[in-house]
Amino acid sequence: MDPDGRHNIVAIDPTDKLPLIGRTFEPGQWAEIEAYIRAHNGSRNLYFSVNEPMTGAPDGKLAKRHISQIRAVCLDLDPAKPEAGADPAEHFKAERTSLLAKAEALKGQQCPPTLLVDSGGGVQAFWILADKMSAADCGEEAEALGAGISQALDGDAVQNIDRIMRLPGTLNIPSPAKRLRGQVEKRAMLLENSGGRFTIEQIARVYPPALPNIERDKNPHIQAAMAEIDIHAIGQADTYPELDPELRVRFGEARRRDRALDRLWTSGMPSGRDKSASGARFELASRAKRAGLNINEFGALLWVWEHATSPGKPRIDECEDPKRDIARCWVNSPELRPELDPSDWFEDLGDEPEDTSDFPTSNRVQLKVVSGRIEPAALPVRRWLIQPRLPIGDVAQCVGEPGVNKSTFALRDALAIATGREDILRGVDATSRPITMERLHRPGPVIVYNAEDRLDEMERRLAAAQRHHGVDGAMPHPIILWSGIDQQKLTLMERRKDGDALKLAPGAAELEAAIQDHGAVLAILDPQISLVTGGSENSNDDQDAVFQYLARMASRLSTAVMVIHHTAKHTRSAKGDMGAGRGGFAAVGKVRSAFTLVHVTGEDEEKAWGVSSRDGLIRLDYAKVSHDRKPPDPIVFKRKSCPVGNGSGMRPADAVALFDANPAEALRIAGDEAPVLEVVDTKALIAAVKARPRDESKATAIAEIVSQLMDDRDTVGLSEIIFPAGDRMREAGLSVATSRQEITHVLSTNLAGPGAQTSHRGQIVRVRAAKKGHLTNAPWQLQRTIVEPQAVAK
Repeated sequence: MDPDGRHNIVAIDPTDKLPLIGRTFEPGQWAEIEAYIRAHNGSRNLYFSVNEPMTGAPDGKLAKRHISQIRAVCLDLDPAKPEAGADPAEHFKAERTSLLAKAEALKGQQCPPTLLVDSGGGVQAFWILADKMSAADCGEEAEALGAGISQALDGDAVQNIDRIMRLPGTLNIPSPAKRLRGQVEKRAMLLENSGGRFTIEQIARVYPPALPNIERDKNPHIQAAMAEIDIHAIGQADTYPELDPELRVRFGEARRRDRALDRLWTSGMPSGRDKSASGARFELASRAKRAGLNINEFGALLWVWEHATSPGKPRIDECEDPKRDIARCWVNSPELRPELDPSDWFEDLGDEPEDTSDFPTSNRVQLKVVSGRIEPAALPVRRWLIQPRLPIGDVAQCVGEPGVNKSTFALRDALAIATGREDILRGVDATSRPITMERLHRPGPVIVYNAEDRLDEMERRLAAAQRHHGVDGAMPHPIILWSGIDQQKLTLMERRKDGDALKLAPGAAELEAAIQDHGAVLAILDPQISLVTGGSENSNDDQDAVFQYLARMASRLSTAVMVIHHTAKHTRSAKGDMGAGRGGFAAVGKVRSAFTLVHVTGEDEEKAWGVSSRDGLIRLDYAKVSHDRKPPDPIVFKRKSCPVGNGSGMRPADAVALFDANPAEALRIAGDEAPVLEVVDTKALIAAVKARPRDESKATAIAEIVSQLMDDRDTVGLSEIIFPAGDRMREAGLSVATSRQEITHVLSTNLAGPGAQTSHRGQIVRVRAAKKGHLTNAPWQLQRTIVEPQAVAK
């Protein structure tokens, strides 16, 4: 159709449970287009934008304002619904036969279409233009021509210039409703490519454009309302999740305040005596006015509302003059008084007192006034997902440097919650008892958004974790993977121009829809920096705005949110520090829980574990726990590489030996590995260190060196002699340590506890290393004491 142009491809879940995703490709990105199609074909229905997106068009489903060039006009012929009592499969088969016959007939008519496509359900036709036309100049003309084609050939209304159509060569997966009508899965096919190219005038001579009815309404109020309506802005969204996010938030708040509005929107059933679709439209207009919405916002809601017209009737956007219909509905709907109970208005207004307040009641903040003792028994207990780290209805922040396995940790949490398995969360010791004190209160679905990893990489990591923890077959609850690389990038807030405040972006509505559609108990958002466009990570105002929205969303949807964040360079080892996160401090101030992930180095209190940085351990330290007591001890994890299971089962070493000359084949046979995290029992590590036999001769030699450096002092700070001690130990072949940390480790390991005996000025003495104080970061001291005569065993 257009080998040199831009293309937008949209992938839609046939069950409508997953958010719509789409991507806009620049000219020549054929490899990327192929990869995108392969990633989604067979699991989602794929569509393409008939007309060309503008430069810089976003991903997702495009609106009319994103179209720059008209490439073609099109026709869509769909099977009619079966009559009551008819056999759905036979009816669908007969409809398909009829539609394919129509397609065949089109080939022989004057001005035959360039392309004919069997969509798998119906038939589509495209008349490609000889030269692309500006959408700004010729968009309305193209839509009128498309409407004329649809009217002449009894097709559906697909004239809008932002129309997407079925992508030939991909699988048509029917929705549940279409399956009930007899439709089955079928690959869309190209039936005909005549190569024809046409001018608008050539097509219009055969299919006269259908011009809209522009007769002016005689009511001057309706005329004025029509002048206010921006029909192009109203028609930007085809579905509710595509509405402007600010409108969705305001309308959602209106529905929460007005239960009758919520019932009306959900059921389409008006409160008054008029139960028709017209009555529903008029009541929606009245309640929209009462909520403070304007006519264009009402029109946008009406545009996507499934109850706006009666079943079997054209949608609002398919009416002859939707602008006039919206204006009539808005002007003729009665005003609702703010102080009235909305559910009572349509039955009996009654005599209400005059409103003498300065502001509408509905706009006032509803404050909780406490004038006495709060009754504790009436208060609900706190709700936890994972106690004390992930409260339900609140936001938590996980902070760690790049490469500390934050994404692997997030998938571990997701797997524990989706399976309901506390052993994954808490780990088990040698006696099969839990290692950590965390508790899983509620299993459920989890959404994992990762802006940095491809979808297949996320699947590899999850597959490795499932394999490692023995998760086979179906899980009790799903894990919904959302990649910002292969799928739609999630942007919650955006700054549209310099100096503006951050505003909600379309991604906020997408995230909320995904949480509601899947009933997610946790949404993991990774990383924090990717959630905002045009914002400043160092701006407390920007961070406050983002986390205020997340907190309100979590509370409103009764879910937990975990945001993954990076440390600054100088805080990468700041374990348990609330200020470890990069940028503005307002973010951690807003969350109710914060924790850090850092690499274990074997220093300070970690010496007691007998480990080093080479052991691949990481630790979780609680930095902020607002709703519970903060645990004093860290949780330690061991990073392991585990098979994903996508190979033939051969061990990697065997595969490498067998295919030494072909590493790609060796990898294909062995399969991938991916990181997993396993809880480590630090008490067992400490016990093993204590049980480890000490080299007494080495300890005695080190004690002699230290005693000589202490001279006549019985107590000396380790820092005073550390480097001379290191030099002498290396000269004696007792150690190779050169750094302060390494020398400290050697001295403390050999001289801590009972210490070691040596001689000093003819006396038997004991030299030992001990902390000066109880804090983990207290400095080390070296002490020398005379051994009592009865203690000498020689």
